[in-house]
Order: sequence, then structure tokens, then C-alpha cells
Amino acid sequence: MERIHYGEEIIEFGLPEKWRVVARGEPRPFPAVKDETEEVRRALKNPIGAERLSRLAKGRKNAVIITYDYARPHNVPKYVVPAVLEELNAAGLKDEQITLVMGGGSHVLPNDKQIESVYGKELLNRLRVVIHNPDDNLIFVGATSFNTPIFANNVVVEADLKIVVGWIYPHIKAGYGAGAKTIFPGVMGRESIAIHHAKHTLHPKSRPGILDGNPFREDIEEAARLVGGDYVVDVVMNAEKKLVRCVAGDLREAFREGCTYCDKIFCVDVPQTVDVVLTSGYPADTHLYQSLKGVGVAAEPIIKDGGTVIHSTPAYNGILEGTYKLFAETQGLLVSELVTLLQRGMRYDPRVAGFYKPEIGLGVSTVLLQMLRERLVRVIIVNKELPEDKLKRMGFESARSVEVAIDMARNWHREAEVAILPAGAETMTRISPS
Repeated sequence: MERIHYGEEIIEFGLPEKWRVVARGEPRPFPAVKDETEEVRRALKNPIGAERLSRLAKGRKNAVIITYDYARPHNVPKYVVPAVLEELNAAGLKDEQITLVMGGGSHVLPNDKQIESVYGKELLNRLRVVIHNPDDNLIFVGATSFNTPIFANNVVVEADLKIVVGWIYPHIKAGYGAGAKTIFPGVMGRESIAIHHAKHTLHPKSRPGILDGNPFREDIEEAARLVGGDYVVDVVMNAEKKLVRCVAGDLREAFREGCTYCDKIFCVDVPQTVDVVLTSGYPADTHLYQSLKGVGVAAEPIIKDGGTVIHSTPAYNGILEGTYKLFAETQGLLVSELVTLLQRGMRYDPRVAGFYKPEIGLGVSTVLLQMLRERLVRVIIVNKELPEDKLKRMGFESARSVEVAIDMARNWHREAEVAILPAGAETMTRISPS
């Protein structure tokens, strides 16, 4: 029997007789540190490409600590931020001079419960918290060499010292998440995000695991420099969601050091492209859109044209209304058309006007699905409750179980070479012939 994640649940299933598994892969075991706080302190005492934070912060009037939002499944800020505060306090900055900024890019704004889940009551009682809004309180700070206009959160721009706290993980287009990505798109305006994604999503080097020469990542790092990102504290987690390494220091150098650990854990070599990929949204099953990392990071790099992706996710918070509108409205557009119109900033063209509205924000998963459609790749969403009519209007096939999805796929692939990736959203694949 084979197995796949359905959220925290493990589902077992069998395969048709004429389907041949050529790759099975999931994150490799990697030992966790014994004490999370001590590991963060170790990194802060040994910064990469920068001086120690307690020295860097001396004489500063105030500071912001920028983190990710509720869409990420780890509570990293709860143990990283207190260690960062030790350094800032040692430099003479008091708690009232320090602001926590929750950066969610164009995600739906969080409620109080979600904010508490990220920070915990102790930090919320200790520090001022600002929730980034991609449509309000923005300052234009210039344009990158890629001509991407940078509208950033005013609290971040005006701060004297800017510290980024993030979690490094495989990313569909940016190579890896975290580093400068916590700033862009984390605390950017909707227009900046839409134009950036449109410019770089189709580039052949905008892929998981690629940093240098990847314009999606390079534009992000330029934007972070324009905003003035001073310092990063990033963590790498193993498949059990335990801390294995913390890196601190320069926004680019320290982050890249962390990526080497991420690659050792999450990269899976596949010998060839395949007809069918069975993957999942685990552990990014917050809602359908987030879960699609399992399609982009794990399946897309290895699926043949005309292939089938079977994607299992409980999508705990369902299909967000903005996500539904976004996917439904892009059905009639080619990727190249959508990208061209967005690049030109054509807000008033009826085909793209919606992407500048607060309820709809262009994301890489949207373009990813369009690219797969153009390659004639079918994506079957395995979910027990999501409305099947909605999924169809969004461009997906749907099934209530993995077995049903396999029966559907067998109609298209009597014989098939198959890859099975149980923890799709944190499995990064690459073709590597043996």
C-alpha cells in the first residue's frame, strides 16, 4: 500500500497494475536542536555577513520586527522574537520603542485569534503590534532595476532599524521563502505585489530551489534593500516541525546559509518526468490556495505535458471568496495575456481590473494553474467537503477520496509512470537522472 497526507491524517491506497512508481520522496530526517531559544541566541551571537545586532542597534531611535502572518503553520515568532528583544534591550532600546509588524502581503487580514496564534499573549502584552494592510498606509520608496514600483508599509519605512524574522521553506517561484521575502511581499502594497508577480512568474529560473539568476527572488531582494531591511533572523525546521538551525545577520548572506540546510532536508531527486503525481497540501493546508504549494513545489517541476496531478488537502478554512473569484476570472485568459496586461499596469482593462481590488490579489498559484492548463495537465483536488461545482468553475477536477481520483486518472492514463510525494507542500523536486 502507498500513503499520502490528508492534513495530519495519513491515507493509504493502492495503485492500478499498469502504473509504475518511479519516485517516492518526502523530507529527510534531520535532528532537532535541544533548546530552541539557545539556538536562536547562538545565531545572534554569531551573525553571518553583519555585526552583532546588539551593536547594530546602538543609538537607534526605534525598531520594527517584521514577521509572517497566520498563513504559515509554525509559531516561530514566539521563541525567536524574545531572543531578538534581548539584543535590542541590551543596545538600549526599550520595549516601547519596538514594534511588531505582521506582514501578510495581500492575504486576508487576520482576526484576533489568528494574531494570538502567531505571537502568543506574552508578546502581545509586551509590544505594540501593527497588522500590514496592502491597501492602506503605504509609502512609495522608489523602483527596483526591474522597474517594479515599491509601495511599502509606512511603519516599516519610517523605522530606524528593521529586523526580519522568518521561516525558510521551499517556494514555488522565489526559490525559498523567508529572507527578504518577509518584506516583499510581506509588507508591500497590492500594486507592487501584482506587478512583481506578473513580471517574473513565467521566467524559467523562477522555480523552487533556485536563488541566483532567479528574477522573482532578485527583485524581492532589491525591494528589501530599498525599504531598508537591516537584519534577518531565519529558521529552518525539519519535517516534524522542530527547529534544526537558526541563521542571523545580513538579509542575503544569512538567508542563503539557511537555504543550504533547507535543501538537505526537503529536496527530492526524481529520475524523470512522470505521467501522474500524487501529492498533498501538507503542512500548508490552511485553505485551498495555500495548499497548492503541494502542486507548485512538488508536482509542477516533474509532471509531463498532458499529465495528471492528484492533490489531497482538507483545506481547513475552505475556499476563500477572493481565491474563488481570482481563479474563476482567469479561466478565459492565457498566462501570457494576463502577465502582459498586469505588467503594463492596466488597472482599467476589464480583464485585469479585479486584480487591483482588495478582494482579489494575483498570486503565483493562479498563474501556476494557468500554466498547467496550457500544458494540458489536469489537477484533481481530493477533498471530502469542498463544493465540487466551485472547484470545477475554478479549473479543477475533484474527487472525494484518493481512490476515486485514481479511478478518474486511470481513464486518461492506462499505463503510467508515477511519483508519490506524501508531504507535498514541503517537498521540493528536481529532475536528476541517476
